Amino acid sequence: NLYLLPPPDPLSDRQDMHDLPTHPDAGVVVPDYINRDRLAAANDVFIALPASFENQSVVDAGRDIRVATTRLVNATRIVSRHQAFSDEHFDGCRTTYKGVCSADIEAPAGSALMRAGRDLFADAPFFINRGATMLAGRDIDVATTDFLNEDRRYRAVWSSTYYVIDPDAQFEGGACTGICLTPVDWQRSAAGEVALGTLPGIMQAGRVFSSGAFPRPPPPVPPPATGPSDD
Repeated sequence: NLYLLPPPDPLSDRQDMHDLPTHPDAGVVVPDYINRDRLAAANDVFIALPASFENQSVVDAGRDIRVATTRLVNATRIVSRHQAFSDEHFDGCRTTYKGVCSADIEAPAGSALMRAGRDLFADAPFFINRGATMLAGRDIDVATTDFLNEDRRYRAVWSSTYYVIDPDAQFEGGACTGICLTPVDWQRSAAGEVALGTLPGIMQAGRVFSSGAFPRPPPPVPPPATGPSDD
């Protein structure tokens, strides 16, 4: 098993991680947790934090995944890089006469996945699965007040500067003479964006998918056992 819990009290006499409390002492601030590694267990993965948990990589359990946090996010991380081009790299991003096409280009950094061989349970007031995948061999059971499962689109946002005519040829290579009162500014600019792709938001259960209110209602109380009559 793998346990992701608040930091333990160093003076605690508890011997096992599963005996640790799911809520720290008053005044102890537990930071939000962003997973960019691979968390894997042959049996179960338990995540119990009084904070937000965001998975940007892989959480993999041979049996169950159980999450209890203030906010659960399963989302593929998108990275952006800035590039400049001397050609019309995107439609409309003109570079005529020594212009420049600049763009901030988004791309997915891997793929976010939460996979349970058996069941996946999530208890969080805010639940988000964005452009990522949640899989369970049997059941997915979510308790939340705010449920969102959506695709994630990534794009390129571009801008360009260019010239309508060759500025060097405007005066045949010379400076503006007396008959030219002011030189004409032939520089123009343009901007736009283009969609590059879509990452689907997938939640798939082998048996039952359910989403209900947070917090979960208490389990029903069984009727008292009745013994044999004294009569």
